[in-house]
Amino acid sequence: MRPLAAVAIFIMWMKFFYFLRLFETTAPVVRMIMQIISDMTTFSFVLTIAVLGFANTFYILALNGVNYEKCSAEAYVGLSKEEADALTKSCTPLTGSNFITAIIYSFRTGLGDFNSEGYDDIAASVMIWIFFIVCAILIQIILLNMLIAIMGDTFSRVTEVGEQSKLREMCAMISDNEFVLDRTKVFKNSKYIIVAKVEKAG
Repeated sequence: MRPLAAVAIFIMWMKFFYFLRLFETTAPVVRMIMQIISDMTTFSFVLTIAVLGFANTFYILALNGVNYEKCSAEAYVGLSKEEADALTKSCTPLTGSNFITAIIYSFRTGLGDFNSEGYDDIAASVMIWIFFIVCAILIQIILLNMLIAIMGDTFSRVTEVGEQSKLREMCAMISDNEFVLDRTKVFKNSKYIIVAKVEKAG
């Protein structure tokens, strides 16, 4: 139940962003966050391909650093707990025991968590060092700086129409909660209905 409760609490806290759209100071910020997430769609696809590609490469190369002859079930016979843990660690590729951990390893490498311990123990140590450098350059330097540029461009566009963004978020809030009002009561004594439409140029 605790994982479900954790997800529910996270969603509850994220709900605060919805209500922050009501205030003049926070409405443009919320709008900017939503626009940045929208603009990151294509970038996220490219980043995912890069992370998966390096994860697959690191995982295959890391398997060369495991001596499977010493990792059989018979090798654990007679070992103490500490010795068994050390043998298990030496029999696990540096990227982890499966492809999921390799993806996490690749992602962390791209973010600057350079865990190069064990590279020299791999048969193709030169090749894995080359891919390590390429990963650092492509993901950390090129792609992450591209992300900063995308965020800067979005910030400039949203700032230019800050007042419009604030009003747009407030109108969206009104539209989402329109069901709260009973139109028959609100317009009971009204003689006219005012219709507001977006004005289009030309």
